[in-house]
Amino acid sequence: TYEQQPGRWLILDRVMCGSGEHTITNRIHFHPDCQIIIDGRQVTVRMKDATAVISLLSDGAFEILENPSSKEPSFYCPDFGCSLAASTATMVQTGISPILLRYQITVSPEAPA
Repeated sequence: TYEQQPGRWLILDRVMCGSGEHTITNRIHFHPDCQIIIDGRQVTVRMKDATAVISLLSDGAFEILENPSSKEPSFYCPDFGCSLAASTATMVQTGISPILLRYQITVSPEAPA
């Protein structure tokens, strides 16, 4: 589920996965022109005249997979038959079901120069 306000989204992913401990992964895929900076539990994304900050609010960790990645390549496909290497922010959390992964995306336009 999500809650939306102007310039802000709060995402709540509840995963029901049976008994015992489980690891869940949530991915956000970016356009190839995005500049991505990871700082602990936040990812800053810049593209053209806007900036977005993704903040992990629950337990877990961020990892940025730059493409080409030997782990899990990610692609942006603007047209049929055309794929461009792209980056992915991966959020990983381990816990006992139900697992609640919470993150917030805040978007703001850049101030004019």
